[in-house]
Amino acid sequence: MMGDPATAEYLRLVDHLVWMPNVSALRESVKAMPGLDAAGLDGAFATRLTELRDQGRDAEAELTGFVRELIAADAGTRSGLPASDSDLPAAGLTVHDLGEPAAAADPYIRAGAARELGDHARALDELNASVETLERQGLSSFLARCLLLRGRVHEDLGRFEQGMADYEAAAGCAREVGDRPMLFMALNSEAASFLKRGLARESYRRFRGILRMVERWGAPQLVASTHNNLGNALLGLGRPAEAQIEFGKALRQKMNSADKRGEVIAFLGMGDALRDLGRPDEAMTWYGMALIPALEAGDVPGVVMYASRASALEEDAGDPDDVEELERTLDLAERTGHGLEADLLAMMLARRYTARGDRGRALDLLGGRLAGRDLEVGQIRLHTEYCRLMAEEPGGYEEAVRMLHAAGEMLERELQATLLDARRAEIIGAHIAHYSLRIELLCDPRAASVAGREPPLVEAFELHEATKSRSFLSGLAGLAVEPPAGVPSDLAARESELLALERSYQEGEVPSEEYRIQRLGEIREDLLNVWNRMEATAPAYVRFRTARPVRFAEMQEWIENEGVAGPVFVSFFCDDTTTTAFALSGGDVQPEVCRFPIGRPEWEQVVRGLHRTFNGAPSEFPPHPPIAGNRPFARSLDFLYRAGVSVADFLASFTGARPLCIAPHGPLHLIPFHALRTSGDAFLASLVDIVYTPSLSTSAWTLSRGVTHAPSRPSVLVAGVSAAEDADPASFEEDALIFDPTRFELDCRLGAERATPQRILDELPRHPIVHLSCHGFFDPDDALESGLLLADGRRRPPRDPWAIPLLERSRFVLRARDVLPSRIPGSLITLNACSSGLQGQRNAGDEFEGFSRAFLMAGASALVLTLWNVHTHSSREFLARFYRHWLDPGEPLAKWQALSAVQREFLESDSEVHRHPYHWAPFTLTGDWR
Repeated sequence: MMGDPATAEYLRLVDHLVWMPNVSALRESVKAMPGLDAAGLDGAFATRLTELRDQGRDAEAELTGFVRELIAADAGTRSGLPASDSDLPAAGLTVHDLGEPAAAADPYIRAGAARELGDHARALDELNASVETLERQGLSSFLARCLLLRGRVHEDLGRFEQGMADYEAAAGCAREVGDRPMLFMALNSEAASFLKRGLARESYRRFRGILRMVERWGAPQLVASTHNNLGNALLGLGRPAEAQIEFGKALRQKMNSADKRGEVIAFLGMGDALRDLGRPDEAMTWYGMALIPALEAGDVPGVVMYASRASALEEDAGDPDDVEELERTLDLAERTGHGLEADLLAMMLARRYTARGDRGRALDLLGGRLAGRDLEVGQIRLHTEYCRLMAEEPGGYEEAVRMLHAAGEMLERELQATLLDARRAEIIGAHIAHYSLRIELLCDPRAASVAGREPPLVEAFELHEATKSRSFLSGLAGLAVEPPAGVPSDLAARESELLALERSYQEGEVPSEEYRIQRLGEIREDLLNVWNRMEATAPAYVRFRTARPVRFAEMQEWIENEGVAGPVFVSFFCDDTTTTAFALSGGDVQPEVCRFPIGRPEWEQVVRGLHRTFNGAPSEFPPHPPIAGNRPFARSLDFLYRAGVSVADFLASFTGARPLCIAPHGPLHLIPFHALRTSGDAFLASLVDIVYTPSLSTSAWTLSRGVTHAPSRPSVLVAGVSAAEDADPASFEEDALIFDPTRFELDCRLGAERATPQRILDELPRHPIVHLSCHGFFDPDDALESGLLLADGRRRPPRDPWAIPLLERSRFVLRARDVLPSRIPGSLITLNACSSGLQGQRNAGDEFEGFSRAFLMAGASALVLTLWNVHTHSSREFLARFYRHWLDPGEPLAKWQALSAVQREFLESDSEVHRHPYHWAPFTLTGDWR
C-alpha cells in the first residue's frame, strides 16, 4: 500500500476498530478488489478521512461502515477466506462475516476493538446487543461467533463460568447449523478454558475427545491443531516429553502451510517442552524459528508470544539485556491495537527498566498503560506491578496502599458474586501477587501512617485469611447442619431445601452450563433472602453459611473462651520470596507477625526432597529406592532442618500452647512442622503439641460443632485389607487387636475380602470412629484420583494400583473423589495407609486436594493421615499407643494430647531406629483436636 499519511492514519484507526487474528488479511482482501488498485485505495481512504474531519462526524462509526462498503463492493471476496482453525482459536472477525445485518455485525466489530483496547465493559454491552439481535433471527454461524467473542471477554474478566456457558452455547449453535469449523473453535475454547484455570487434566481429556472428532472428519489441519492443543495440556500436566511428541505431530502438518498461527504455536510448544526438560539453549532455537512465520503473517500475538518466552528465558539465564527488542514489540502491539499483549509486554519491560535502575521509566510506562482506563479484574496484574514500584517512591507508599485496597475491594465483590464454589480459589490464585504485595505493605512499619482502617497487622491477618481455602470453605457451608435455636422452623426448612438444590447444581449433571449458572443465581438470591432474615438471631451461623472468612476479633473471642491455657493458632502465607506467620493467642490486640526469607520455590524443593527420601523415586534411572525401615538414618533430612530452622525457633516460642494449631499455605501443607528442628537441635514435637487445619476459618467452623461422640466406649469400624502379594497379611488385617474392647465397641464385620469400596462408603456414616488399614497411593496428576486399595468382594487387590485393569479399578479402589458426596458425621477417621495425607495443589488459591479435603468436606471432624509411605509394624504400634492414651480409663487424653504423647515416646525410645522421624512423624492430626 502507498505511504500516504492519511492512509496510514486510517489504517491505524482500522487496527483499533476491527479485531481479528490476522488484521492484514482484511487489508489484503480490500486491496485485491477489482477496480481498486493501490493508488485508488489510497485516494478513497484519504477522501473519506478528510470528509469526516471536515464534517465533525462520528469517525468511529463512519470508518467502520466504510470498511463494510468496500468489502460489500465485491461479494466474491467473502468466499475466498477459509474459516480459521487457530490452535487456541480467537473469536475474531473474518471477511465472510461482514454480510451479516448491520444491527448485529457493527456491535460485534466494535466489541472486538473495545476488547483489544481494554474496555471490556463496552465490549460486553456491544456483544449483548449483537447476540440479542441474532437470537431473534434464529441460529447462525455468526451468532456462534458472537458467543465465542463474548466468552473471551468474560474470561478476560476472570468469569470463566460465564465464558464456559457462552462456549457451550456457541458449540450447540454450530452443531445445529452444521458449521464444523465453528464447532471446532467452540469446543477448543471450552477445553482451553480449563487449561487457563489450571485444570490441565480436564483440558487434556476434552482435547482428546476433539481429536477423535476431527479424525473422523478427515480434516488434517484441524487434527494438527488439536495435537498442538494436546501438547499445551501435557505441559500443564508436567509431562514435557509427551508434549514434545504432540507438537512434533502438529509441526509436520503446519510447517509451510497457510496456517501460520498454528505453525507459530507448534514451534513455541517445542521450545516450551525443551525448556521444561532443562534444555534452554535448544528451547531458544525453537523460539527463534517461531518468529519467522509470525512475522510473515503479520501475527502480532504470535510475535508477542515469541518475545515473552525469549525474554523470560534470557532473564532466567542472567542475561536480560533484550530491552530494545521488547520495546519494538510493545510498539508493534500498541500500533496494531493489541492491548492485551501490550499490557503483558509493558510488565516485562518495566521489570527490565527496574533491573537497570531506571524506576522512573518503569513507572511512567505502567502508569501510561493504566491512565484513562477503568480498573478491571483483567488489569490487576498490571496494576499490582505499578503499585509495587509506587510504594518504593518517596511519598508513594500511602498511594500504593490506597490503590491496592480499592483493587482488593473489587476482587472481593467478584468473589462474592461468583456462583461456582470452585471458582473462588481460582480467582484468588490468579491474583496471588496482588494479595502478596498488600500483605507485605501492611506488615511494613510505614503502615502505621495509613489511617482510617483497622490496625495494619489486623488488616494483614484478615487479608491473608481471605486468600485461604475459599472454595473449601464454600463447600463446608453447604453441609447439613441444624441451625441454632431461635431460627424459625419455616426459615430452617426453606434453607435446607435451597442448600440441597444448590449442591445438586454445583456438582451434578445439568442440561447446559448456561442453565447451571441461571439456576445457581436464582437459588443464591433466595438463600440470601433467607440468611438476611436469620442474621438478627444467628449471626455466627449466617457467617458460616455465607462462607465469610473469620475475623481477627472472632478468633480472639473463641480463644479467650477456651481459658487461660487455650490454644495458639499460627497461620502461614507463602509467596514467591517470603513466608509470613500470623500467631494468635488470647488477649492480644493484634496478631504477632514474623516473616521468613524463604518462599514457595524453596519449600517445593523441600517437599520433593521429602518424597524422594521416604517414598523413593522409581522413575529415576537408576531407580531410587524408598527408605529402609531398619536403617532410616542412612537417609539425611538435613535439607528439611536447614530450611525450617527459623520457623521452628519461632514456633518453639509457644511452648505451653494447648495445643499449637497450624494452618499451612501452599507447599507448607506437605511439610511436617512437628519434625522440624530448632537451632538448639530439638525436634519441635518435643517442645510443642502440633495439630493442623486447612485454614483458621475452617477451624472456627469445625470447633464450633462440639465433640460429636460420647467418650465412653464409642463405636469403631475397623477394616483391613492386605495386598495379594503381602507375605504378612495379618499386619493389615488384624488391626482390631490394637483396640481395647473394654473401651471401644468394635465392628469388624468387613473381613479382608468383604471390605469393598462401596461397603466402606456405606459404613462411614454409621460410626463415630473409622480405622482403615490398607495400601494406598497418591495420584500426582489428579489428587482426587488418589485411592485406597480394597477388596472386590472375593479377592484382595494387587499391591500395584496400575496393575489393575482400567475397567476393574472401581471394584478395588476407593478414590478420594468417591468420598466427597458422602455425609460423614464421624469424630475421627484414621487411614493407616501409605501417603494417605498427601495432597495436590489445585491452584495457587490454597486449594489442596486429596483424602484430607475429601473427608473434611464430607463432614468428618478430625483425621489422622500419613505424609509418606509408613512402616507396617511401627505405624501399627504408633496407632495402638494413640488409641490407648486417647481413651485411657484412668486419665483419658484429648486427641492432640494422645498424639503428642506417642510422638515423644518414640523420640525417647531405647531403639535408635524408632527415634528417626520416618517412624513417628508421618501421622498428622487435622481438624477437631479435642
